[in-house]
Amino acid sequence: MAYKPNITIFCCENSVYETALNVSKRHSNIQIIKVPCSGEISSIHILKCFESGRDMVIVIACIEEACHFINGNIKVGKVVEAARNRLKELDIDDKRLQILNFAPNMDEKFHSAFEDIVLQASELGSIYKKR
Repeated sequence: MAYKPNITIFCCENSVYETALNVSKRHSNIQIIKVPCSGEISSIHILKCFESGRDMVIVIACIEEACHFINGNIKVGKVVEAARNRLKELDIDDKRLQILNFAPNMDEKFHSAFEDIVLQASELGSIYKKR
């Protein structure tokens, strides 16, 4: 049986939030955190998820030039990069942190990307395994 990873998804309410929420209802290991804008997410929020034992964190932001708050999706890209660098310093595979960009009408694309990421998280296994 494949490992069932614990995943936290920070999702901009102006992106595919409703779709992500529906997916999470079918998976007890998926936690959705709704944010008004992905630009409000800090590296501390992300790193706290790993500290609490989450195997993967996904940040879902709006697509380029579609952010309701002008540049939140660009800002969070820099935050994710900083968090990835910190993960590397902690000897944690930075593939455990993903950022995806979707418009609200990209449900099918979200489902496809989500399945790929869950598979990748399963292959990475528990964050608690020996590093």
